[in-house]
Amino acid sequence: MSGSTIVLYRNDSDDVWVIDIPASIAEAQAFGNDRLKLISCPALEKPWPHNEPKSDKARDILKSQQPDDRGLQKAISDALAIVRASHSGAYCLSRVAQAASAATGEKRRRSEITPDRAAEAWPGHDRFRPFKDGYDLSEEVGESLHVIAPPTTNLYVKSQAEVEGKMVHNASPSIANLRIQDKSIMCRIPPFSSFFLGDCSASMPFHRAVRQLAQRQQTKSQFDVVVMDPPWPSASVRRGAQKGQAHYNVKRSLWDMRQLLFDMDLGPLISADGLLAVWITNKPTINDMILSQQDGLFESCGLQLVEEWIWVKVTSSGEPILPVDGLWRKPYEILLIGRKKATAKGRDLDGRHTASPRHNVKRRVIFAVPDLHSRKPCLKQPLKRILGISTDHRGLEIFARNLISGWHAWGNEVLKFTEEMCWTRDCAP
Repeated sequence: MSGSTIVLYRNDSDDVWVIDIPASIAEAQAFGNDRLKLISCPALEKPWPHNEPKSDKARDILKSQQPDDRGLQKAISDALAIVRASHSGAYCLSRVAQAASAATGEKRRRSEITPDRAAEAWPGHDRFRPFKDGYDLSEEVGESLHVIAPPTTNLYVKSQAEVEGKMVHNASPSIANLRIQDKSIMCRIPPFSSFFLGDCSASMPFHRAVRQLAQRQQTKSQFDVVVMDPPWPSASVRRGAQKGQAHYNVKRSLWDMRQLLFDMDLGPLISADGLLAVWITNKPTINDMILSQQDGLFESCGLQLVEEWIWVKVTSSGEPILPVDGLWRKPYEILLIGRKKATAKGRDLDGRHTASPRHNVKRRVIFAVPDLHSRKPCLKQPLKRILGISTDHRGLEIFARNLISGWHAWGNEVLKFTEEMCWTRDCAP
């Protein structure tokens, strides 16, 4: 985004950050001079209401049923003290928000983007007619790889099915416009980005497409950094689905989730010095699914935990949206970062689960005002700065809901926030 940065604060040791979520996603699109802002929700001004146990006895009973999170709480409290002493600015940038999409604490339900509320992001283009100079990808029937090459930057397909289960790569240094006629949508494909629109439970076609594109580009088929935000089981999301209010699909059980993650065969996708970063919820069973030394995902991929990043959700004035020591609900989510064991390095961190390898781990805290439901900050910039990822690195986001310039994206919602209805012009001077 022109005239602004996604990082509103960062301390000298890079372990305390304040990041703007919509801006982080917009920056990763590499729009250049195209001044576009991601449509969001109003920034939360007050903490969410909460129903913590009133009596000490009730608190003690509930606390005995949960893991010891005092190390996390101390890290957050220390980071809060640092940022409050050093940062007097905003905790988020100005937002273009939908009138009825304010973030509230009531089951965290928020309105999704709808066409009637969005500004037209591409003046001069009628969303429902073909490009005059566009290329019809439908002509490449049977192809498993579509490469968008200069000077072609306007493309269309008659049906979304024509790009499902295929790798679409923008080989141009410019944004490519892809119109999907049966959905009446147009999507912006960032420079040098690739997407594979398909369910992550069917991994073989994706692996095959990655190898095919790498062979064509004469580059490696592994990735230097892989980021994923899995659809962890959620009772509240399932209740929303029953009422037609769910924002995305989740797995029904941890066993279903485990099967999905392990069947994706992630190990071969990660380079010899590569990283895998996984967003998790605060359930110990999910933590152990990733970190267990016996049968965890990191162990199966030959990874060692090296960093733990804590995203603390705050109001526009920097106050956590829930008590840091809350027992019912937590104001934070965690990103676990593993590196191939041969090159893993780090520093000490206290342990919380005996099954999880938590030695030699660096912990960092990121403060960010929540955005639309399930949107995470795009961490491409912090990952490059902190973990020494080269400028020409290969990146992959799994379960993606938007694209990132120069990266691959895989999932059945990879085009969700690339649609023109999700963006509007930035009218700031």
